[in-house]
This record gives sequence, structure tokens and C-alpha cells, in this order.
Amino acid sequence: MQIRTAQREVENFHKHHEYPTSIDNPQPMVDDELRDVAADLQNLVAAYMDTAVRYQDAGDPRLYRLCLNMEELAEQYDAEANHDEVAVADALGDRQFVLLGDCVTHGMELEEIFKAVAISNATKKIRSEDDPRMRDKGEHYQPPDIKAALEAGQRRRDFERKLDNERL
Repeated sequence: MQIRTAQREVENFHKHHEYPTSIDNPQPMVDDELRDVAADLQNLVAAYMDTAVRYQDAGDPRLYRLCLNMEELAEQYDAEANHDEVAVADALGDRQFVLLGDCVTHGMELEEIFKAVAISNATKKIRSEDDPRMRDKGEHYQPPDIKAALEAGQRRRDFERKLDNERL
């Protein structure tokens, strides 16, 4: 699934459940909260990055990958606080790149995982004022079949490797 197609699917989910699809009324008082969160995330990254790099060098990149996620998220918080659209876009692009890097590191196919989550999300009940975060997913909710998504991703990778080897 192309990113554009996936984004449209998420946009339709937002519309269906009446989640925002734009920031129409930014509240200035939120900017200080955003800056505080950005600083907290930056401090966490600073506290753990040296250790994370050592673990990655030793063959375990998990802490490093998560620090990268926090670092990029901190950049977005800061950009949001400054109402800097270009910096927000840059942070979103960086977050997407890091997310895909996480998938590469774990040997997982994001496309298959996204499909499983999207199918599951389509079974959620309509969001209500009483449950704005959709913790009560409704009686028809089906959790995503992540195991099947991982298996489908593995089959796809195996097939692509086979094609690559045949081309050589």
C-alpha cells in the first residue's frame, strides 16, 4: 500500500469517528506544554543516547531506535510549539523514516501491519463523547491479526529475495 493510500485510509477513519483532520484553533497556552514535553523528551534522549549507541554497537539496537523515535518526536513537539509548518513537516518525514528503519531493524513489513490494523480499526464502534479515546471498542471489534501480518510480510520478503537471487 502506498503511503498516500494509507494516509487517505487514516483520513477516512478520522472523518468517520469525527477526529480532527486539521488544526483549526491552536491554543497559545498549549505551546508551553508542548515545549515542556519537547524538553523532557530531549533530556531522556540525552540521558540514554550514549548507552543506546554502545548497545547498538554490541548488536542490540532497540534502545537506540527508541531514542531516535523520542528525538524526532521532540523535534515535532518543538516545531508545533513554534507554529513552524516547515519544521513540523520535517519532523513528520523524519519520524516516518525512523519508523520504517524500525521495521527494517525488526525485519517487519509495515504495509502488512498497517493493513491488519486498518481492518481492525474498521470494526470499532463510532467514537462518542463518553469515550473519546475509543477504549470501549464495541461488541463487533476484532483485534488486528498481527501474527498473520508478520507471516505475510515474511512471505513477501522471502519471495522478493528469491526474485532478487534469480536476477543475479
